[in-house]
Amino acid sequence: MSKFLFLLCLLYAAAGFGQEGKYVEFRPSGLSYSPRNYYIGEVTNEHINEHTVGEYNGQPMLLRGTVAEAVRRYIDNGVRQSAGLPHVKLTINSIKCNLKRKGLLWHISLDMELTFSYDDNMKVTFTGGGTGRTSADPVNFVAGMIGKGLKNDLEQFDQWWVENKGRIATNPIVKAEVIMAREPDKPAQIVYSPQRPLMVSDFRGPAGSNPSEAAATVSGIGIRTRGETVNGQLVLTITVTPGFKMSESWFRKTEQEPRVLAHEQAHFDIMALYACKLVRALQAATLTRDNYTRIAEELHKRFTEAAGREEDTYDEQTNHGTLNDKQLEWQRKVHDEIRQCGCY
Repeated sequence: MSKFLFLLCLLYAAAGFGQEGKYVEFRPSGLSYSPRNYYIGEVTNEHINEHTVGEYNGQPMLLRGTVAEAVRRYIDNGVRQSAGLPHVKLTINSIKCNLKRKGLLWHISLDMELTFSYDDNMKVTFTGGGTGRTSADPVNFVAGMIGKGLKNDLEQFDQWWVENKGRIATNPIVKAEVIMAREPDKPAQIVYSPQRPLMVSDFRGPAGSNPSEAAATVSGIGIRTRGETVNGQLVLTITVTPGFKMSESWFRKTEQEPRVLAHEQAHFDIMALYACKLVRALQAATLTRDNYTRIAEELHKRFTEAAGREEDTYDEQTNHGTLNDKQLEWQRKVHDEIRQCGCY
């Protein structure tokens, strides 16, 4: 099982209006990926009649057919496969989006869960949660996020196959070591450290279209799980990564640079605090072969969503950093909690 978080990722996407909603079509621009170790022979979805991924302006965001049929088209059009490789089944457990309009921007969150299975005795589930903001067509943005998530899962399963092929655990109890990442696992990413505060030069993405916004921090909590079977027991190393995405975060030149940078740093601090809470929750959980995927997914979603709510509250109470007393109060509060959490 591997967990990860992707944020503000765009691929080529198209959307059109239907009679009862707006269609979402996620497809790659050219070849998306070519699996090295497996062949996707069957695509199914957990909820057989599922054909929407959320709502937009009170109307459903529709797929052409079921979720499984839409993913099948993505694979057929953008994934080069070799039929001579082991055949696996891909099950779409869920693809759900939430859109909220705040001022000129759409705030978008996406939750995905896919399961790869082979011979009914090997299953690995990938979950992703992402957030993004756009002032353009949010349905096209959603399509890009879904397409990027699918491509990431295909790549991650390829790596998982290399590391885990042929290893089957018989002991129902899972032994897990949960650690906080110290090094980035993706390019253009900064892993959180209190000794390494953000700098203006870390914000390398293009500035947003709203001139009233001074900066944007794109960060998230990633989970990577590596496993091996030792004497019939599944042994997991679960790495939690609080990451800052340099290429998607941006900073507009301003005379208030120190104030704006301090506000953005606290956004990253809040995400890192909830990453630590996730580590502690995973360490306290009783994991088995049957429940570790579900528990890790539920905890990952719980703390990612909680971090997002905390950041929204932070922005509201500080008026996006313009209320100096409230800003300083929040900085002290978050710094104190980070010191007490013991992860850094």
